[in-house]
Amino acid sequence: MCAGWSKARAPCSRPVTTRACSTTLPTSTRPRATNSTRRASPSLFHSGLHNLQEWWKQLFGESEGKQGQGIFPASTVFTTDLHSLGQYLQDGRRNLQETFLCARRAVPGLVVPADPGADADGLGYLAGRSFDDINWIAFEATRQAHIQGGVPCQALAVDEVNPRTVGALLYMFEKAVGIGGLLLGLNPFDQPGVEAYKLEMFRRLGRPA
Repeated sequence: MCAGWSKARAPCSRPVTTRACSTTLPTSTRPRATNSTRRASPSLFHSGLHNLQEWWKQLFGESEGKQGQGIFPASTVFTTDLHSLGQYLQDGRRNLQETFLCARRAVPGLVVPADPGADADGLGYLAGRSFDDINWIAFEATRQAHIQGGVPCQALAVDEVNPRTVGALLYMFEKAVGIGGLLLGLNPFDQPGVEAYKLEMFRRLGRPA
């Protein structure tokens, strides 16, 4: 993880990129959401990154959600959420932006077995295909559908999830939120909103001053 963090920290003359991740996939050209209603949704296609996703919400919510500014961070785990929040992303209000986070190799070697029966489930056409391949195609299909639906999309892809790639992602997001906060004229390193509820809770509990 430290190796990935150090690699991502090295100066780079081109947009995003470490060996671990890159924003090389196309973005939507449809109208973007206004700042006053903007929501960000990182959409995973690898359940092993769920904890990183939760950390991302904490990082951006706490660092930029100040003085009436910042984006509202929400998240989805695909393909599980495609039939719930995926519906909203596809056809709901256009007040959000979406970033896909996916891994090319998630479960290497896992392949759909052939059905020796009469293909009762109708999935025989998938026999012999790897789950990684199916998952990647699901990602590409979802991205294309959301772009056509008017959702501003981008994607971050890693070859596989390991300590090096996770370290690079952590550093990239930390650097991004720090720079973003400063561009907004905010201090990205304090948490006045968090302190507000703490003080009220302590008052109600009768904590000595």
